[in-house]
Amino acid sequence: MEVHASQLNNSFRVEVRDRGIGIDPDQIGRLFNVFSRLQSRSRFEGSGVGLALCRKIVEHHGGNIGVNSAGEGHGSVFWFELPIQPSHFMSGENDVA
Repeated sequence: MEVHASQLNNSFRVEVRDRGIGIDPDQIGRLFNVFSRLQSRSRFEGSGVGLALCRKIVEHHGGNIGVNSAGEGHGSVFWFELPIQPSHFMSGENDVA
């Protein structure tokens, strides 16, 4: 596993590269949906909630999240980008009086 971070214009980007089973590019669109599993439970544990939760957190902070994979057997690169400027959440606009 490799982790890289970089600054792109007005955002920070973090990438996590693995040498795992990879992802069929036709299935990537489903990956960040709640309870969406690409593998059977007998093959890999999990509820199908983790990546959907990551997506919600990143989007809440004004960012983007995704994955790139050349297909099964080629590993994956999961990435997210967060804006450098504080989002409305970080600026206190959501504070409850």
